[in-house]
Amino acid sequence: MRRSLVVYVVPSTDDRTEEFVKRLMGRTDIEDALGRLDGLMQDEVRMAAAQGIKATHEVGEKVQRIDDGVHGVNEKVQGVDDRVRDIDDKMGLVIYGAQFVYNQSPTCPSQWHSMLSD
Repeated sequence: MRRSLVVYVVPSTDDRTEEFVKRLMGRTDIEDALGRLDGLMQDEVRMAAAQGIKATHEVGEKVQRIDDGVHGVNEKVQGVDDRVRDIDDKMGLVIYGAQFVYNQSPTCPSQWHSMLSD
């Protein structure tokens, strides 16, 4: 916002009046400079805010990539868990089979010798 100052100068021998008018004109220059400075500061604030928003988006994208990676790891862990469960089931069958064989075998060591010699 630029202000104009219209001064009607009346010839005068009073130096103080002339000095006063010069000061008034100088103040509008200062006000104009302050207005431009204010505009520059507002531009700087907008630029800083834009950079902050950009950084936030970049962080968000990186977090999304990490999240995708975690989901991939989770799927692999689930696959390992399934395989461990399968092994556990097979071990249960082996243990059950061993118990069955053990229960069918003679309990006396002398009977074991006769079984081994056959």
